Amino acid sequence: MLSRLDLPAGEEGWTSPRGELRIKHPAPGVVVFKETGFLIAEFAPHILRHSNQAKHQGEKAHLFVDCYDLEGYDPEIRNGGTAWLRDNADKVAAQHMLVRSRLTKMGLTVVSLAVGGLIKGHHERQSFERDLAEAVVRSRSTPPKAPKA
Repeated sequence: MLSRLDLPAGEEGWTSPRGELRIKHPAPGVVVFKETGFLIAEFAPHILRHSNQAKHQGEKAHLFVDCYDLEGYDPEIRNGGTAWLRDNADKVAAQHMLVRSRLTKMGLTVVSLAVGGLIKGHHERQSFERDLAEAVVRSRSTPPKAPKA
């Protein structure tokens, strides 16, 4: 069972006895997920909802997943995210993932092939934060996407 975190405005989060998920949208079409511990299946709907929100806000969604302190996850987390990326590939600029090791980063390269090269792995926070800052600037300088009729 998840409990909602009391976080500052503009940030949402949930926790379980095993892990935590924090989500923020620093600019239209840009979403940042910070995942720690072990993510159980109940986190998946929140990830998908915010991915959809980013998809509808910008020209193309920019997803940033800080999973540097992630220890593991239920299969629904990976399977749901992969299916969402595959189904929305034309609406996603990239999914950046900050991981702890170079080996995991190389594994992401292989997974990225299954979703059209959308996943960019980072094993250093500096490159992840740089790409995030660039996406925020780019988003804020792009006219807002017109709402669907």
